[in-house]
Amino acid sequence: MNKVLLTLALLFVGTANASLIYNVERVIGAGGVTGSITTDGFLGTLATNNIIDWDLTLNDGSNTFNLIGPGNVGTNSDLLINGSSLTATNTDLLFDFSGVGLVLFQNPFTGSGINFWCVEGVNSACASSGSSTESLYLSSMSYVVNSGVVSIASTSSQSVPEPLSLALLCMGLFGLRFSTKRK
Repeated sequence: MNKVLLTLALLFVGTANASLIYNVERVIGAGGVTGSITTDGFLGTLATNNIIDWDLTLNDGSNTFNLIGPGNVGTNSDLLINGSSLTATNTDLLFDFSGVGLVLFQNPFTGSGINFWCVEGVNSACASSGSSTESLYLSSMSYVVNSGVVSIASTSSQSVPEPLSLALLCMGLFGLRFSTKRK
């Protein structure tokens, strides 16, 4: 019985805060942004420290550039989240374009003025358009105006059982086994 309790305790500890990988497929002008963003698994309003890695390909229609986050060899970019417009759910990264704030992935560092993907709310600083935009800059600026809450990335459609569900299933199977032994 002690081994069963120890196993269940390790199951809960080992899966307490699993990271989430979101897939990005955004169209901006003649190009877009594709790749992935990895969070620490926190659900709700995200801050810069909740994004632990990214691998994004910027494409303006004629040029491409890869923004590589700190979890990969060859990291070449930085991240800035300002405001409370970026939120995470189990299935989506959502950005509220009616809010104030921005999410900026940029090479070689934020503020450098080159090679970036910026998602910004009202009157933020990336596209300088005064509108809520999603912008991409490689050799020139491309942007699209958005409104409301938009999913900018989503998880894969594979279903993964939650740790609590697995633990309940295991406890039920053990209970059935012991109840049949007593009879």
